[in-house]
Amino acid sequence: MKTTTAFILLICSFFYSYTQTYFTEDFEPVGGTLNQNNAWTTQIVTAHPNGYDWFHSDFNGSSFAKISNYDNATSSNDPLESWLISPLIDLSTATNPNLIFNHTKRYNGANLAVLISTDYLNGAPSSATWTDLTSLFSMDTDVNSWTFVSSGNLDLSSYISSSSSTITIAFQYFGGASDGSTYEVDDIIINEGATTPNVISIYDIQYSTAIPADSPFSGQQLNTGGIVNFVRYDKSFYLSSGTGPWSGIYVFDTLNVVSVGDSITFSCQVDEFYELSELKNLSNLVIVSSGNNFSSNFVSSDAANSEAYEGCLVTVNSAICTNPNAGFGNWIINDGSGPATVDDFFFPFTPIANQVYDVSGLVDYSFGEFKILPRDIDDIDAVTAIINNETISFSIYPNPTTNFITIELNQNSKINIIDAIGKNCFTKTISRGVNTINISNLPKGNYFIKIGTQAKKLIIK
Repeated sequence: MKTTTAFILLICSFFYSYTQTYFTEDFEPVGGTLNQNNAWTTQIVTAHPNGYDWFHSDFNGSSFAKISNYDNATSSNDPLESWLISPLIDLSTATNPNLIFNHTKRYNGANLAVLISTDYLNGAPSSATWTDLTSLFSMDTDVNSWTFVSSGNLDLSSYISSSSSTITIAFQYFGGASDGSTYEVDDIIINEGATTPNVISIYDIQYSTAIPADSPFSGQQLNTGGIVNFVRYDKSFYLSSGTGPWSGIYVFDTLNVVSVGDSITFSCQVDEFYELSELKNLSNLVIVSSGNNFSSNFVSSDAANSEAYEGCLVTVNSAICTNPNAGFGNWIINDGSGPATVDDFFFPFTPIANQVYDVSGLVDYSFGEFKILPRDIDDIDAVTAIINNETISFSIYPNPTTNFITIELNQNSKINIIDAIGKNCFTKTISRGVNTINISNLPKGNYFIKIGTQAKKLIIK
């Protein structure tokens, strides 16, 4: 399911441009070979005793070039040096050719080298002159993850200025006798001008029907953006784009400095951290504007306890504290739809059993459960006195209606009118007895009137 918002159209204008492509390699399709699309060759300088070399590999419907010097049969490493070399690439019409690729490094060992030559034809790499480009790229340093990392763009124009404008790109792998990394390389592109990954909305990053509900973009490099709605003590932050389910996400970044209300765009990787979807390894962050407003999602306690609102700022109104001490600073609220856990991770608070609260906060996932994390004292509001044994009862009429409704109830209470997508449209404390409410400013549609733990459907014509 896809949604397009005005904000995503805005960030597309930042990222997208038409480019001339001089070379591209994605190693597709699955089950293929290294030279099915382009005439890649491998040159072994130090041979592995078992003949290991670069090979075509597939995982989860994606294909890439892969190499390792690890022998599973003996659980040992053996020396290996092998070059994966591209065919000749003609850049004679290029003025600003940029190289970019995706790669991942797993396990400790020597780093992969990326080199360019303007005089290589064939045979041993030593037959040509090579320039090492590795330090000019963003290379993967997380040896504990299979997450693909973008190299970033490198302008190659200076390397062809005094040559015939024909180049060769090589990936040089080293494996030792006592260690060795596994490398995977994919999506190698040379374009006129910089290349960026796809612009993907937060909604599409988060939306999933899988079990567990991992992001469909997990492990991928992409561009996205949104409005910062909370910055944590370690400078990581939460991001929202619009309202409703799947509209928020946690951003694990401690290097960039952002403020609440900043509208930002950036490149990143999508990761699943113990089933919490998050964005990490940010680059190219741009603060588009500051001081922007954002909205909380008015939801039931049951909805707050769900994957759809992971990473979102939510508000649960008129929920009873059913357990003030659920352990580890947690407490439980329930508005009648189901329980939700509130965590004191950001703001310590001592709730009172059977007290009714309005609770706002970010929805996080840890230790196998969703939790609402209030940001400060303003996110927790005791809305009534301790609940007594009297059950709230009320009636509404006329229903359907157009401009006014009448509510009769048996005790002073706070009412909320909530639309079909869970947005709170009206809040007011009304008195016991007969009350007339003007709802002429609300659009036509289906709503719920919620009083205490009870809700009744309202139709506005």
